[in-house]
Amino acid sequence: TWQRVGPRAPALLIASLLGGVVLTLTLPLVVGVRFIVAGGAAVVERTSGVRSLGRSWRLVHGQTRRAWKVVFVSGLMVAAVLTALSSMAFELPLATYAVVTGANVVTAPYVGLAWALMHRTLTRLPDA
Repeated sequence: TWQRVGPRAPALLIASLLGGVVLTLTLPLVVGVRFIVAGGAAVVERTSGVRSLGRSWRLVHGQTRRAWKVVFVSGLMVAAVLTALSSMAFELPLATYAVVTGANVVTAPYVGLAWALMHRTLTRLPDA
């Protein structure tokens, strides 16, 4: 994986940072979902960080409902794991960090694969 992703790490980092800023500063329910496949565009299509955001925007255009389904199911999974792990946490100072870290370890691979599959699916549509 690192052999393929490593050379694209700077573009992926820039796309992630810019996407995070956009998701934070805009109305995520309206605009943020349009950048769901920016990471896939940066790695698979070898685009720059800024161009990957534009590519993601074009790919999701007309497929917003499909993208929202992926975001919704990913969010449900993260929420379920956080809830399950937080029920096991005790009143310890580091329990919150342990719960969040545990949830990320469990859910991050699923979310990454789901969003990568979304990129692959969108690029195979006739409009791509």
